[in-house]
Amino acid sequence: MQPIDHDSPRAIKRLLNERNLTVKKRFGQNFLINRGARHKIIDALECENGDLVWEVGPGIGSLTDLLLTKEIRLITFEIDYGFAGVLGEHFQNRGNFELVTGDFINTWQNVAQRVGYPDKIVGNLPYRCAAAIILSLFRHGNNALRAVFTVQKEVALRMTALPGTHLYSSFSALCRLKWSITNIGDLHAGSFFPPPRVISTILVLEAKTPPPSNPRLVMLITRGIFANRRKTVKNNLIRFLEEQGVSPHLCGEILDLTGVRGDSRPETLTEEHILSLVGVLSGILPSS
Repeated sequence: MQPIDHDSPRAIKRLLNERNLTVKKRFGQNFLINRGARHKIIDALECENGDLVWEVGPGIGSLTDLLLTKEIRLITFEIDYGFAGVLGEHFQNRGNFELVTGDFINTWQNVAQRVGYPDKIVGNLPYRCAAAIILSLFRHGNNALRAVFTVQKEVALRMTALPGTHLYSSFSALCRLKWSITNIGDLHAGSFFPPPRVISTILVLEAKTPPPSNPRLVMLITRGIFANRRKTVKNNLIRFLEEQGVSPHLCGEILDLTGVRGDSRPETLTEEHILSLVGVLSGILPSS
């Protein structure tokens, strides 16, 4: 099979037409035709010989081609069976290539049980489910050392928001608890085919050590504390305790033990505040 010219919208369109394939908006399918951006992403991943690398949403393989020039083991996750067919034809003879079909969120844990967690993860994440993918990695304790993701700029701003800013949320807090995140540049619509109606951002996520212990509990508590941004931490905590079957009368004692001000708003909570709350609540909640 002839190599695909990943820089050429005309070549990509021809391939799609020949295979009777269509770009599906629900999957956020936009092919990265900016060669410099592709190399920037792969360089930022910092692959080392022997690394196990996962690629999320490879499409027709624009990053896959570059990844397979490295001395790595590559597992790709593709939800579109038509594109998976193209990937299989192009790369099936590579000894260091494996293709997993289906939704990444529903498949990666089974793969991890079989081969272990990856060293690195890379992907141009679908705009509609990027946050869900990242939270799945958090919730189920995927401890990849490094990830490079292209996401919608609005998602990137939420992931990197600081405490005390209007974009800071439970999602921001969870991201900050698990990763040190660096923005290495925006990509405008012309970097993709078909061009999306949004600006994208390339983020590098470096895992913090040690990772959060009991990530499911950390997520449960963090979301509970951030449940209503208009309410104080105290009011959110009281409601959270009630929902978990714990006496709300313990709220004052919990706040005293953690040093968190009950009259503060959730968006002011730092990583240290959240971890302190998790530490105390983990000894109280029946779910822990």
